[in-house]
Amino acid sequence: MNFCKCILLAPFEFMREDWTSKCVGVMMLCFYLMLLSVVACGVYWGLENIFIDNKTTDGIVIGKSFVPAHKTSSMIFIGKMMVPNVINHPNSWVVEVRVSNKTDFVGVDENFYKSVLNGQMVHVTYKTGRVSGRLKVVGVQK
Repeated sequence: MNFCKCILLAPFEFMREDWTSKCVGVMMLCFYLMLLSVVACGVYWGLENIFIDNKTTDGIVIGKSFVPAHKTSSMIFIGKMMVPNVINHPNSWVVEVRVSNKTDFVGVDENFYKSVLNGQMVHVTYKTGRVSGRLKVVGVQK
């Protein structure tokens, strides 16, 4: 307990000293705030997604999009050298589905994409976020 108290109060103890110690104290405080935000995001994600059962209902296809295969590249450091990192992205087919006035996008295969039309009813497997109520489509079938 004494160790935790010491760690948590350390930034404020540093801020009582000269300007260099104040800088260290401010950096420690910023680190604590970043750590706290990461923990808070993890707790939110856990509450939103863990142990939520899939539901099945009918939905309506309201949009379709196709993204052709393409490459993206960026430069990364390996040791002291910069080398190109090329990523090949395959073709992707996406369908936008509406379920009870909420919409979400889901990736599908080419055959399903070609066989479904805008306005067509499909069977949708989905989850609803516990905290946000956001729709997350897991899969679609004809």
